[in-house]
Amino acid sequence: MDPTTLFNQAKQHHKQGNLAQAEVLYKQLLEAHPDHPQVLHGHGMVAYHREAYDRAIALIEQALAQHAGFPSFHNNIGNAYKALDNLEQAEVCYRHAIELNPKYAAAYFNLGALLHLKDKIPEAMRHCRRALQLKPEFADARCELGRIHLHSGTLDQARSCFQEAMVRSPADAAGYLGMSAYHLRLVEYDRAVESYRQALRRDPVNTEAWIDLGSLFQLMDRIEEAKPFRGL
Repeated sequence: MDPTTLFNQAKQHHKQGNLAQAEVLYKQLLEAHPDHPQVLHGHGMVAYHREAYDRAIALIEQALAQHAGFPSFHNNIGNAYKALDNLEQAEVCYRHAIELNPKYAAAYFNLGALLHLKDKIPEAMRHCRRALQLKPEFADARCELGRIHLHSGTLDQARSCFQEAMVRSPADAAGYLGMSAYHLRLVEYDRAVESYRQALRRDPVNTEAWIDLGSLFQLMDRIEEAKPFRGL
């Protein structure tokens, strides 16, 4: 099988979540082409999705050593650094991705979310808004902006962000998860439960949302409903 077909198959397996099969194909490709930057990056992303973040960084660094001009390489290695709580290095990577591609919405979103963690609120808002200018249907960026508003106490703006995310991306769980946080902030527990349920209909494998819903049932003394969530 020619390398292009093999690479396309690896990417398809990766996209479908078949990480083991994707890794087999990436390793096979690297045996013949050990310095191929896109294959190294793909292999690194398999490691990232397996939460082997140090391994992901090592592989993507090898890819960058071969070709430092791919903005996505910098963005994705930034995500791995962030997962290891190395926020300073992650920020450097996101900013480099934006320098390489000033229209890279995902990098603006990632930088905005990171700056939110660092409590740099005005700059975080600015980068999330830039992501939305570039990609108005970007639910995660719109909801991150909503979470920043929640953090800042501007609750009407937070609600508007989450509601617009639900309208623009009705199949995405992000807006509903945002509304869960909004209702929790207002101590509207029944509404928060319904928002979690709506989110989980759209993303039934979101473990964090299941855990949060179980914790909310316990908080509400709905013990029987909380029981299935124990041990998650």
